[in-house]
Parts: sequence; C-alpha cells; structure tokens
Amino acid sequence: MNTKLATSRMRTGQWADIIKDCKESGLKVDDYCARHGLSRNAYFYWLRKVKEAALTHSGFVEVRQQGIFCKHFLKKVAKYRCRLLYLYF
Repeated sequence: MNTKLATSRMRTGQWADIIKDCKESGLKVDDYCARHGLSRNAYFYWLRKVKEAALTHSGFVEVRQQGIFCKHFLKKVAKYRCRLLYLYF
C-alpha cells in the first residue's frame, strides 16, 4: 500500500469518527463545527468522502442511469443505500 493511500484512509477514518461524534452530540452541524474549530465546508467534504468509502467497502456501486430503468427499482436502491449509510453512522 502506498503512503498516499494509507494517509487518505487514515484521514477518512478520523473524519468518520468526527462525523459520528457530531451526530451523537445532537448539535446542528454549524454549532458542532464552531465548537470544535472545524470548517463547515471541510465537514461536508469529508461527509461525502466517508459515505463514498462506506459504499465502496460495502460492495454497493453507484448506478448511473443508462437507457430506461424502472423507477421502482431505482427507489428501492436509494432506500437501501440510505439505510446502509444510516447504520454506518
């Protein structure tokens, strides 16, 4: 494993802990960031990265719409994806 990948995984893990702590605190994101000296933009950047990492490690992949898809199928995928992310945090 190269150094860049290891560093990225370490930072993702650190931010996953921060995001989990924020959710458990019950504070609004803006209030939590202000109390902990975090940038709101950094919080949401890493929230996206942590969610992407969670989906990658779970085996789920993003489905891009090509051609005609059944709306019901896409809604089911979105529903279970949200449940997975909720359980992760």
